[in-house]
Amino acid sequence: MREKIVVMGGSFNPPTIAHVKLMRCALDGINASRGYVVPASQAYIKRKMIKAGTGHLCIPDRTRLDMLNSSFAGDERVIIYTDWLNETFAVTYEIMCKIQSLNPEADVYFLSGADKINLIEELCTKNDFLQRFGVIMFARNGEDPDKMIGSSETLARYKDSIVCLRPLDGIEQISSTAIRKHLFDIDCVSDLLHPEAVKYIKALNKDDFPEEIAAFKDEYSFLNTVYPAKTEYEGLSYPSAESAFQASKLMDNAERKRFAECSPEKAKSKGAAIAPYDGWENNRLSIMESILENKFSGNPELRQKLLSTGNRKLIYGNKKKDTYWGVDPITWEGENNLGKLLMKIRSKLTGGSDHEV
Repeated sequence: MREKIVVMGGSFNPPTIAHVKLMRCALDGINASRGYVVPASQAYIKRKMIKAGTGHLCIPDRTRLDMLNSSFAGDERVIIYTDWLNETFAVTYEIMCKIQSLNPEADVYFLSGADKINLIEELCTKNDFLQRFGVIMFARNGEDPDKMIGSSETLARYKDSIVCLRPLDGIEQISSTAIRKHLFDIDCVSDLLHPEAVKYIKALNKDDFPEEIAAFKDEYSFLNTVYPAKTEYEGLSYPSAESAFQASKLMDNAERKRFAECSPEKAKSKGAAIAPYDGWENNRLSIMESILENKFSGNPELRQKLLSTGNRKLIYGNKKKDTYWGVDPITWEGENNLGKLLMKIRSKLTGGSDHEV
């Protein structure tokens, strides 16, 4: 008889006792010898939460791993598989293929709730998912997985590859979302966690999870350097901070005046073709800081908008791969120097100290 393996992927932000019970029930349900728990990366979770508008409480990878290891401690069948912590995307098909390659003689099953049936259909439509792998499906919220599968033209063809298990009692109201709502008052929901995992939540500090503005667009477009706002710099007036910054690459005021009537986009294009004067690169942070200070001091309405961001962390997420001034919203990597300068200026305006993050 071929070995059977169960794979459970997820954010585990944080892992709950429901995750533990579901995995163990799946292992027992098909008499599997091993189970792989595959946590997604913090970058993936953060991007997903921002897109869904579900908050900013993304627990660090190390803490989630510690909690998973504690939660499954003592069950030698379970492996916490960490390879996808280094990936910016969590691709179910690729994860399953990888684990299959590690266990070529085994039958590999993907663990899913019936509420994810659309995902299974999509996986079957795009590739040979149910020809290569099995699925273990749990009913949730009164669903009837057998009926749902039978009514799906795609899944009905592969019904022999799908194992439907009865719903587990007592886990309906258990979710990572419910725990995050009480993350810093964890005693209220400690019964939703494995007892050994609670201590890791208690070690988290609220200050480590500042609310964030993750992109300078829409209502926060005024934070962007290309936002149209009269900005003075070294005796000349420009239509935007970006125009002033590009002009700063030149030493001669007569040449700088060419940027005084440029749109931000045109200024950026022209500035890219300029070889800055010697030393400009080393001074560009202080130059940008001066320009931004002038932008907000010269525009009271924008200054008030900046102050209205409160203590939120300002992050210049951009798809232009500008990881010096901002961060890549896919990998969440970058220096975020524009965001840091804006927070520094905001702190000065409120009489606080420089805000370095």
